[in-house]
Amino acid sequence: RLCCEIVRGHEEKTIFNFLLGCGQFTMFAFSWPGSRDGSKVWNGLHYLVRWPPFSTAVLKDVDYAVDFSKTNTANDRVAIIATKPLTTNENWKEFKKGELLMFSNGLPYSKPYELCQVERCGRGLSSRAIPRGEICPIKFSYNIPKLLRETVCQALGHEEGDQKVWAERAVDLGCGSGQSGAQFRQCVKHLTGVDLSPEMAEEARESSCYDRIIVGDAECALHENNQSGQEGRTWYDFIFACDLFPYVEDLQPIFQTVRKGLEGGLEGKGGTLAFSVELLDESLNESNEEVADPGFVMQSCARFAHKRWYISQLCQEFGFRELLRKESTVLRQHCGKDVLGALVVLELPPSEVV
Repeated sequence: RLCCEIVRGHEEKTIFNFLLGCGQFTMFAFSWPGSRDGSKVWNGLHYLVRWPPFSTAVLKDVDYAVDFSKTNTANDRVAIIATKPLTTNENWKEFKKGELLMFSNGLPYSKPYELCQVERCGRGLSSRAIPRGEICPIKFSYNIPKLLRETVCQALGHEEGDQKVWAERAVDLGCGSGQSGAQFRQCVKHLTGVDLSPEMAEEARESSCYDRIIVGDAECALHENNQSGQEGRTWYDFIFACDLFPYVEDLQPIFQTVRKGLEGGLEGKGGTLAFSVELLDESLNESNEEVADPGFVMQSCARFAHKRWYISQLCQEFGFRELLRKESTVLRQHCGKDVLGALVVLELPPSEVV
C-alpha cells in the first residue's frame, strides 16, 4: 500500500523501482516500470532463480558464457534481479506493474500468508516483533518438504548435498505454490507439478520450479498430449506428495494412480513414492479385522489422519515395498500441540511391473 501511495496521482509518468535488503537472507523488490519522455528505453525489473543442477548461462551483451555448475554447490540457490534480462538461454520473468516480491533464501514470495510464514521463521522486516516462542510452531509446517527430501535421500542412499540428478521424470502431487518442488528440483531432470487449485497452480508456475504444471487431480498427471495432439499416458520414476494425504480420506485411488504412473518407467524398472502422512496415536500392532473401520479419521482440524495398518495394507495391495518410514515426526502444530506423523518412502520393485 505504501508503494502504491507513492505513485498515486502520477501513475503515467512515474518510474519507481527499488530493492530493499533485510539481513542475510531476505530482500524486497518493487517495480513500477515506465519510459521517460522521448525515450524508448523501458525501465523495469526482471528476475531469475538459479538452483541445482546448475548449467551454463550465455550473456546477452557480450560473447561470454559462465558454467555455474563449476562455481556453485548443491546447497546454493540464487535469485538475480536486474533491469533487463542478462542472459539469452534462461527463463527471466518481468515484474508486473505494481508488484512487490520478497526474496528469501533465493525464492520469490508475494502472498500475505507466504510472507507471514517466512517472517515467523525469523526473517523479514519485523522479525523482532514476533515472540520467539511463536517461531518454532510455524516452522514445522514449512519444514515438511525439506524433511521428506532428507528422508528420500537416506532411503535411496544419496548424499544430502549431492548435486547428482537421480530421477528422470518426477511429479509433485498437490504442489501448492511450489515449496515442495523447490526441495526436489536439483534431483530431477523433468519435474511436473499438479494441483486442484488454479490459483495454486499459477503460483507454482511463477516459481519457475516446474517443467510442466497441471490443474487437476493425480490422475491428470498421467495424461499428456503428444506432438500430434493425441492424448497418451506418461510415466514417472519418482512421485512425491508433501502434506497432501491429510486432505484425502481414502488413499486407495491415489495408490492405484501412482502405480500406473510408475509401471511405465524406464525399461520397466518401477520407481519410488514418497509422502508425508498424519497418523493416529495407536499401537503398531493394531488389528484390521473390523470391517467397519475404514482406516482413516477426520480430525477436529478438518484434516484426515490415517492408521498404520491402513498404509501397510495399501502397500501390500499395490505391490509396494517399504524402504524407510520415519514416525513420530512433528509435521505441524494445532492449538499449540505437536501433530505427529510419518515420512514414508516406498519402492515399486521391477518384479511388480507388468
